[in-house]
Amino acid sequence: MKILYIDDDIVSIEIFKQNFRRFFEIKTAKNCVEAKKILEEEKDITIVLADMRMPNRSGLDLIKEFSEKYPDKKYFIITGYEVEKELADALNDGLLEHVFMKPLEVEQILFYFKKYANE
Repeated sequence: MKILYIDDDIVSIEIFKQNFRRFFEIKTAKNCVEAKKILEEEKDITIVLADMRMPNRSGLDLIKEFSEKYPDKKYFIITGYEVEKELADALNDGLLEHVFMKPLEVEQILFYFKKYANE
């Protein structure tokens, strides 16, 4: 299963890859432009995980845009801050599958991601 992880922090990207590369094929992007290119080229990406707070655009803004063009993907946010009303609304509306809190909890992420491995 392929996962696209979007985060402007290189260290977070490396930690994510180290934790999950033995379970999934990981694609990474540091910004919206890179993420768009990857989604256009890699049609078989199942999950998109974006950091909430990034320069220029929030992860939720990216997911809102991507979900219109790629409604078949499962979308997740990761954040180091409290779940804001905007995120809670996105969860309630079904835009997001789940919001993960930093620091990463590997077992929690595996639990959610593996549900979609055989779809």
